[in-house]
Amino acid sequence: MVKSSYFFIVGSLIFSCAVLFSGCEKSEGCTDPTAENFDPSAEIENSTCITQRQKFKGLFDSQELCNLTGGNTFFSEVRAANDNLTDILIFNFANTFVNPVRATINRTTFVIDRQDPDGSGKYISGNGSIAGNTVTIQYRILGGGQENICIVNMTK
Repeated sequence: MVKSSYFFIVGSLIFSCAVLFSGCEKSEGCTDPTAENFDPSAEIENSTCITQRQKFKGLFDSQELCNLTGGNTFFSEVRAANDNLTDILIFNFANTFVNPVRATINRTTFVIDRQDPDGSGKYISGNGSIAGNTVTIQYRILGGGQENICIVNMTK
């Protein structure tokens, strides 16, 4: 009788420990709430997070249409800014600026605050969005007493 009670107690302890430890397995996933694929149920970061600016990065074939300069085709490159997590740098913007134009991202849209990237007296401002592999930007370039209003579609 004592022997069967002993086995019952040991068996119960082993079963309880197995249930307790199996319930402690934590789920893996993206734990960054600002990431595109944030998983609120994930408890362990597994390096799968896609930051909101990753989808903007790359080389683009750009087709532009402006009220003063007409149509233009050129290549642009978008890189992540190194000084924060929400900004991108657009190189060869409008096939005009030597230095990159800075934009601040909020999920699938971004804002180009007024800036003079080259210090040449040509100011740019605007906004844009991404859908799939296409970035669309509406912007204005002010300088020399003129305002050039443009739309550019940039495709990866």
